[in-house]
Amino acid sequence: MSMALNPIDKAIADIKFAIPKQILRKVFLNQFSFWTPQNTSLEEQIRTLVLDAKVLQDCDVVAGVKMYLPTSDLSREYTDQFTVIFRVPKEKSQGRTITNVLGIGYLETNTHAQYNITNQMNECSVNAVTENALALMSANQSIPISSTAECTLIAENTVMVKDTTYIKPNGYLWCELANADDLANIQIRSLLQFSKMCILATKAYIYTQYLIEMDQGENSAGKELGAFRTIIENYASAHDDYYEFLEKVWSVVAFCNDARTYTDFIRMQMGGRR
Repeated sequence: MSMALNPIDKAIADIKFAIPKQILRKVFLNQFSFWTPQNTSLEEQIRTLVLDAKVLQDCDVVAGVKMYLPTSDLSREYTDQFTVIFRVPKEKSQGRTITNVLGIGYLETNTHAQYNITNQMNECSVNAVTENALALMSANQSIPISSTAECTLIAENTVMVKDTTYIKPNGYLWCELANADDLANIQIRSLLQFSKMCILATKAYIYTQYLIEMDQGENSAGKELGAFRTIIENYASAHDDYYEFLEKVWSVVAFCNDARTYTDFIRMQMGGRR
């Protein structure tokens, strides 16, 4: 990401701006004062208990980073003629975990050109007429089996491909990777939406973790908590609001955020020879 702004730091700063610091300190620091190390900061607690434990995991569930992995140099194991298991080392997947497998293509991406017959023609003979004639000829030929979606993620970065045809040794794996640990793959225009989701998650955490304890403390001490209690009670819908935002807003933002995923989506809207 070509900017100095860190998405995690930005989200935590927005959380501190949106929620009173007295509530944040009470829930994330004072509540654990007996066992939390003295050098633990409010920012570290928010990241550990809310962002790492909840938000970042949900981000990996709804979207990731699309990647094409050549299979020619991957470790493989043939269990039978039509089943092969690929093991993808972390150095091949940018140090990330594969979260979803979309399919496998049997031709390497850099060899597609040799199957285009127009590349074998003189430049002067390639025009609209010959292109359309070739398209008509191709339409009457049998469709070659060049890929399959019969792929299953059976372990971390371990993919099983099972098909009714022999799985060729050269090809490329279509998969989705987990987001970077610091969300460095998130574009700057998406950060406001990410921060809003983190604020909702923090409010939901505060409500579920502290509401009962707050009520018990008020009953035992016999004193009114005033605005402190009112603000926390207003977070009652934060849990539902968080999931609604995650499913309806962030899933779309994350989809458009990944350039390769969005480009492939646009190409699908167009005709095959464009």
